Amino acid sequence: MSDQERNPDASGRERRRSKRLELPLALVVRFFRPDGKRTEYRCVTRDIGEEGVYFWADRGITVGQRLELQLPLPKEVVGQGAGSVRFFGTALRVEQPGSPDEPMGVAAQLEEHEFMAAS
Repeated sequence: MSDQERNPDASGRERRRSKRLELPLALVVRFFRPDGKRTEYRCVTRDIGEEGVYFWADRGITVGQRLELQLPLPKEVVGQGAGSVRFFGTALRVEQPGSPDEPMGVAAQLEEHEFMAAS
């Protein structure tokens, strides 16, 4: 399915301002639940771009929720001392799974980021 088929506006045009790359990458997602508990999931991205990411998550994320997303950088890409990029953003869309054993889909806007050294 093309980006336009996934995210057209009412006129059928693409709404994204930047291109997305369809890459299944490991992703750590952190957020605070309504009860104040901090939750962390290990997820996989479906696609990622300059301003947003779509990933598969188990449960608990709602539209408008603030998210912290950490993407490990492989040493093959950045060399020795590989670290990660930490993004902060907001869940814009949550797609419920078709069955209980499938993950939910989450589209998030990426608002700011920082590079983190390996620990």
